[in-house]
Amino acid sequence: MNTHHFYAQRDAIFALESFQPTEQTQKIDLAVLSGRVSNAQAIDEMRLYIEQHRSLVGFVETRTWTR
Repeated sequence: MNTHHFYAQRDAIFALESFQPTEQTQKIDLAVLSGRVSNAQAIDEMRLYIEQHRSLVGFVETRTWTR
């Protein structure tokens, strides 16, 4: 299963429960799908950001690969 298919399946499952991807999730997914960042790198950077800031607020805005 390729990454694009995985994300589509994930979003479909969440939609069954009336959940929609956030703007942040969409930007990260697009960056991964376009090859600007690997999924593993995005996860590592997010984990480090949370440890430092105790929040995800501002995470996407500080990543060059989400622009």
